[in-house]
Amino acid sequence: MRIFKKDYSSGEVIVLPQTLEDLWYLNKVVAEEDLVSGTTSRKFESEGGNVERKKVYVKLEVDKTEFHEYSNNLRVLGTIKEARPEKYCPTGVHHTINFSAGDKIKIFKEKWTQRDKDLLTEAVEASKQPKLVIAAMDDEETQIALLRPYGLDRTTTIRSGKSGKMYGSKDWQPNYFQDVADVLSRFDTKKVVVGGPGFTKNNFKEYCKGDYPEVFEKLVFQDTGSAGSTGIQEVLKKERVGEILENAKIARETKLVEKFLKQVGKENLAAYGKDEVEKAIEYGAVKTLLLSEKWFNKNREEAEEMMDRVRGNGGESHVISGEHESGKKLENFGVCALLRFKT
Repeated sequence: MRIFKKDYSSGEVIVLPQTLEDLWYLNKVVAEEDLVSGTTSRKFESEGGNVERKKVYVKLEVDKTEFHEYSNNLRVLGTIKEARPEKYCPTGVHHTINFSAGDKIKIFKEKWTQRDKDLLTEAVEASKQPKLVIAAMDDEETQIALLRPYGLDRTTTIRSGKSGKMYGSKDWQPNYFQDVADVLSRFDTKKVVVGGPGFTKNNFKEYCKGDYPEVFEKLVFQDTGSAGSTGIQEVLKKERVGEILENAKIARETKLVEKFLKQVGKENLAAYGKDEVEKAIEYGAVKTLLLSEKWFNKNREEAEEMMDRVRGNGGESHVISGEHESGKKLENFGVCALLRFKT
């Protein structure tokens, strides 16, 4: 994310999303009644009866936004407040702008909340972080996922063919490892974390060392009890991932949720439910406030007020995305907190 202008006092910010992740962040930032400006196109019928498209500059008052991961765009739906030339986009009508990476966007808000500011800062910092690929492997299959701020993009599952007819009984491993290494070599990442039980991943390490040195240089290995999607989730909970990607959003959120669940299990330094958390905030006991994104979106004004109070007491706040496994777990609680002391 590049920020060309950031004037919170006037309410205007101009940004250039450069990746799909940047569009995801902007989907969290842009809210109803904000003003969003950018270039779009409109169909019109010429005098000859032909339908043509014209590029126009449009300012919308936002009704809602939609992040479309698989079409790589952010849709902003709203009412046209200003357009140039206006004959192609009359004011007062509904319109949709589809923003892609590389489209400059101007955003105006009456008030930029601390969460809005934090999300922009996080987007800029996230763009500096290396992407991380996780492969969970055993002798039956390897599942490969790309770690993004909003969740895991599971790219492919590779079967070993060990128990089938695809490979002979003696040569299944080299063929299997070649298939996995071929896929991993296509990712433009600095690190690949390979997790899994048993010795298969160790054999894969030796194979890459000899046959795929460019992949071998990226490999980091982590023992897990499982392969597949369960193994990937195990990798995310390991300290090794935090060391590689210190500020990775999904890894950080996973650790926070796991820490909270551990405290709940001990009935120790944790609180959940609005009344219990409000009481803890009042006593200054909240070290980390955790809000599920679903709860935050339904109670935005109340949530922002709670977050401000926690920050005022020296604590921190996180809105946890529901787009990954740990975030879904937190939805059962809605609002919860890690505490400095019991209340």
